[in-house]
Amino acid sequence: MTFDIAPALAALDLHVPVPGEYPEDDYMSDLTEMSEDENVGISSEDRGKSPEDNNNLEEGEIPNTSEGGATRNTKQQLRSVLAAIYDCNVDEIHIHNVRRDTAALARLQKRETKSGQLSRSDVDELIPNMVWIHEWGIHLGLLSEKGQNKPTLVFAVKISAWETMQQATSTEIQKTLQVVMDYGDHMNQVTNNAAANYPPSTADPNQHGIRDRNRKPSTKKDSSVKKPLGKMYAVGWHASFETNKTLVSYAPNANTEESLAAFRDLNTELPKVAALYRHGLACLFPGGAARSQEVADKDGIISFSDALDGDSSERPFMNALTVTKEQFSNYQHSDKDHYPVAYGYWWEAVQVDGRWIFRSNVDHNKTRGGEFIWGAYGVGVDFMRARGLVEIFWRGLLDFHGTLKSIDDAGFTRFGTSIQITARGVNAMRKVWNVEQLANAAHNVHNLAPKSAARITTPQDRIDTIQDRLATKKRKTVA
Repeated sequence: MTFDIAPALAALDLHVPVPGEYPEDDYMSDLTEMSEDENVGISSEDRGKSPEDNNNLEEGEIPNTSEGGATRNTKQQLRSVLAAIYDCNVDEIHIHNVRRDTAALARLQKRETKSGQLSRSDVDELIPNMVWIHEWGIHLGLLSEKGQNKPTLVFAVKISAWETMQQATSTEIQKTLQVVMDYGDHMNQVTNNAAANYPPSTADPNQHGIRDRNRKPSTKKDSSVKKPLGKMYAVGWHASFETNKTLVSYAPNANTEESLAAFRDLNTELPKVAALYRHGLACLFPGGAARSQEVADKDGIISFSDALDGDSSERPFMNALTVTKEQFSNYQHSDKDHYPVAYGYWWEAVQVDGRWIFRSNVDHNKTRGGEFIWGAYGVGVDFMRARGLVEIFWRGLLDFHGTLKSIDDAGFTRFGTSIQITARGVNAMRKVWNVEQLANAAHNVHNLAPKSAARITTPQDRIDTIQDRLATKKRKTVA
């Protein structure tokens, strides 16, 4: 018996045009800006359609977009092939056929404008048939649209209980993610996150909640800015707001010799962190990982783990790692990225003697709420009912997404992370070098032209500045 699985396998690739230059937005961070394209990811054909329209499709069935498309008769074979690709059992493969429901998204955004960040009860009320992902295994979200001969993978989720992993694997993953948690103890918080601060506008439903790009900051109190919930910090490179600087590494808050030493040591561990995320994305979404790497190589995008000192040279990768914790939530938004692929890990931690750590008996049920949702698709990840490590790929540039409000049990929190190629970060890099210049400089900022080098602040520059400040303070104290 023969069957056609090409449409589903093709969905594991990603063919999306790479954006060119992006308009500048001088007062918002690249990590925090929402997409300015009011129609991105929303097609007119899908307006008013609901996720319930797919209820007639069985799990594993791909909507037939051509005469050679998959049908009900190939459902089991398709899941078997995907199970072979992912090296898992057939019952661990979950296929979600989705459609965009702009009316549902509009309902969520209207509630956000009125009440702030959404809770689980808000979503249950406004989208009663919301699909909540929590089962162990791999979940693939496939979108079929008119005029396309194959579906598009719009999200992928992998849920792995810690105890199901090989002991050496879970130990290595937790050891690496511990670096991410410890890093946050020495970093300044990101406080200008547009998706966490700004509710959507209801003036024009076609804006889909995007704040007016022409709106400038004011010294007066802005009534639309809500108090951010939770904490966010970042690792890597971003466009600078500092005088005479163009591209800078995220700044630490180290104010003691001990904190500075810890920050320095943690920076040496970042290549391991980048390797973990690179591997995870490649396993969950091979096509997206390959395309992202092609873009990073072509555009010379420095990895969030690259110190630009020559010795720590990393292959080009995503320039920013964002981390959230302690009841973080935000609004439905799309990201201002250079490329659509975003990927991250979620896990639960416990605080012991002021440090967030892993414990074998600590899991997501210690945090109530905090679901990650795609409002227009009517799908969300229910972390509280999941176990262990959760991985998510999503199209941050193209699809509206957000994190619901949550409540942590005392002494516990859920960490959420994402790696992305940010548009403003790429623009900043283009201003100080081109790919050939960076290669000729042996990936060392000090080998660049003096004018370019002077516009960059590296992690070592941050360390040197803090050392000088601490030394000056010590001399004044002694005097």
